[in-house]
Amino acid sequence: MSPFFFTKLLRTTFFSLSSVGFLSLVILASFILLSPQDVYSASVRLAWEENGQKDVGYRIFYRQGGQEYNYEVPDWEGTETRCTIYGLDDNTTYYFVARAFDSYSESGDSDEVCYRKDNGDTSTVSYIAWEPSSGTIDGLTFEVNKTGDKINHNFQTIVYDGTFMNAPVFLADMQTTDGGDTANVRWQDKDSYGVDVKIAEEQSGDRETNHTTEVVGYMLFSCTDLPPLEIGIEVGEVSVGHDWKWVELSEDFDDPIVVARSLSSNKGEPAVVRIGHVDATGFEIRVQEWDYLDGIHTGETVGYIVMERGSYTLPDGTMVEAGRFETDMTASFRSVNFSQAFQVAPVVITAVSSYNEPDAVTTRVRNISTNGLKLRMQEQELN
Repeated sequence: MSPFFFTKLLRTTFFSLSSVGFLSLVILASFILLSPQDVYSASVRLAWEENGQKDVGYRIFYRQGGQEYNYEVPDWEGTETRCTIYGLDDNTTYYFVARAFDSYSESGDSDEVCYRKDNGDTSTVSYIAWEPSSGTIDGLTFEVNKTGDKINHNFQTIVYDGTFMNAPVFLADMQTTDGGDTANVRWQDKDSYGVDVKIAEEQSGDRETNHTTEVVGYMLFSCTDLPPLEIGIEVGEVSVGHDWKWVELSEDFDDPIVVARSLSSNKGEPAVVRIGHVDATGFEIRVQEWDYLDGIHTGETVGYIVMERGSYTLPDGTMVEAGRFETDMTASFRSVNFSQAFQVAPVVITAVSSYNEPDAVTTRVRNISTNGLKLRMQEQELN
């Protein structure tokens, strides 16, 4: 697996030069150098298309997350259409842009490419832990609760405790692992009063889809334009299929935690939500069918929540936490500790928020307490 990813397709129009041209910047490769002091450093090789004009040079700039580009001092300058940047920290995420210039002017930025260390088989799991509660914060109406141990493979209705003006953003996740087969929550018929949910198993190992009862935790949020919140939160819904879709964030985040699940049930094929390329400006999302299927999936709706990483106490005393960790556990559960002790066991929504491997994967949790939980990742049964 290559140790880099693309945040967007990179193209820039150069209006300031004598004629219009396009520049595409890509990362060709990256590699690690071992210094005599046994400290690892990374080098990244970049390439771009010619601008299509005579006597044009190119400049490369890079920055770390949370920093600005220093356009006074290019990190590379020349007339070639590729270069290598040396001496990077292997554990740091870097962003790169290119500019074209001639004797009279310099273009604007290309879009960014991003370098991040490859974690191999390890995946990033993000979570939102929120104590059961309901209320309004600065115009954000919310309800967080869980069902009894009663949700199975048949659709059942969750009736909200409160009434929303419109159908709210809905996120849901099993809070138990009473049934061990690979599965996740799907929903349909969401309105301002309730939503139907079920446990949907994949069928790579057998055609049987019956699933024993589970406790399902859910979070509801009003889908309105919000003023900036002190706790740093953004919620929304997105229509998505099997192609990656970029979601631009409207709020400013330094270290966003992104969780998106569960999928609607517009298409019958079992599938999961995948998240990738998370940065301070947004994230990518798509529907991924389980590996035994053809992978073509369109027309689903999924709710998402983005929070600034950290622990919070709402004005009414409700405790909330947004965090992430790395794991490669697919065969057994690992313990995850919260950074704070909750007053009551929270509802926890989890999501794999990296895309280090192509296999479809979901998360399962159990033993949620005031101090933590146990979690494992699940691939299809044939794996």
